[in-house]
Formats: sequence, C-alpha cells, structure tokens
Amino acid sequence: MNNSSKLHIFVKNIKIMAGGHYNYKQNQLMWLADEIEEDFENDGKYEEEDWDGTMEQDRLEGTTDTQRKIILKEIKSLIKMLRKCAESTKALDYFISGNIGIETYLKKIGKSIPESILISKEYFVDTLFNEMDGKIVVDIPEFKPVVDIAEHIISKEPDFKFYPENEIWYYRSRKDMLKYFCTVNICPTRNGGSMIAPFICNDRYSTGERYTTFIKCYNKYLDRMYDEYVKKFNDEQTKS
Repeated sequence: MNNSSKLHIFVKNIKIMAGGHYNYKQNQLMWLADEIEEDFENDGKYEEEDWDGTMEQDRLEGTTDTQRKIILKEIKSLIKMLRKCAESTKALDYFISGNIGIETYLKKIGKSIPESILISKEYFVDTLFNEMDGKIVVDIPEFKPVVDIAEHIISKEPDFKFYPENEIWYYRSRKDMLKYFCTVNICPTRNGGSMIAPFICNDRYSTGERYTTFIKCYNKYLDRMYDEYVKKFNDEQTKS
C-alpha cells in the first residue's frame, strides 16, 4: 500500500472523541424522551394492525377530556425535562472528560458571566480553546508558520492523488488537503485534560517541533483575540 492510500485510510477514519465519563448515558435520556414523544404525538391515539384489519387504539382510553388534558400536559413537561436533563448531563460529561473548560460549561448550563462584566484572560482562554475545535487556520495570520509546514509536507509527497467529485474522499485538491492539514482538533488526554493540535501534528506527521510551532502561533492568536475583546468591551462601555 503506497503512502497516498495509507493517508486516505487514515483521514477517512479520523474521529474526535468527546465525553465518555458517564458512558454516554445521557443518550438514553434523549432516546426515552423521543420514545415518549412518539407514543403521544397524536395525543396517545394510534393505529394497530391485526387479523381483522387496522384498529384505532388510545393509550389514554377511559380518561375524561379534563383528565386527558392534564395527562398530556404533564407528558409534554416530562419530555422537555428529560431533554434538558440530557443536555445538562452531556455538558457535565464533556466538562469532566476535559473536552470543554469552565467557562464553556457555565455557558452551557446558563450560568455564564454577564456581558456587562469584563472576563479575565483565564476565562477567555477557556472559551477560545473550545471554539478552536474544527477551525481551519489557513487564513489566520498568526498561523502562517503552521500553514507553511503543511504546504511543505504536501509538496514533498509525490504520490498524493486527487480524486474526481464522484469519489468519496476527504480531499479533492491540494487546496482541500491544505485545509484538512490545518484543521484544529481538540482531543481528550489520558490524564483527563485536552490536547489541541492541527492534523499535521497527528500520526506520521507528529513531531515535537511542529507542535511547539503550533502552540506559539496559537498563543499569539490568543493574545490578539483577547486584546480585541478588551477593546470592544471598553468601546461599548464608553458608548453606554
């Protein structure tokens, strides 16, 4: 198998792990909510087939109109509650698993710091870190050294092949490949933290020097973004 084929297989099988501390049990809450909603999507009435044909059934058979309204209202409230619980559990799962930080977790549970308060750089770092997941850094000035590394790798691979539109591949041109090489991923680490890196820092492209270059670029980008945030915040405070 040549290098191009190996790369295709590797790219097609890349997965970003997220959560898992509670074994994704929040999904069971979502499935339960969906199942209950499906049972009562027609106020509990449904059709069932038997040997005599189709018969209409009613899950709330025997209830009065008033009782039916009370029960249906309670069921709708239960469905909403289950989904909210699932989302809250998912947020906690991601937080404990190291996929999101403190500020992002607080936002997800509706406890974020009001916009009228200037957040510290520590909180800003946490927010920006999670927003980087899936970001393509090709056109971000601070990441030019990372882009240069990716372009160098591509130029040194003579057997890279690019496929027509009818083929199912993750890249169809050198431009597309460059985007994937420069797409940032956030992955959990064994110690419960998270690691941030572009594709060029993964697998056979992994080198300490490349990762160090990326982190330097990331820190410069972080400094600029926080400075812009502070300036915008101060401008808005002045206007108000």
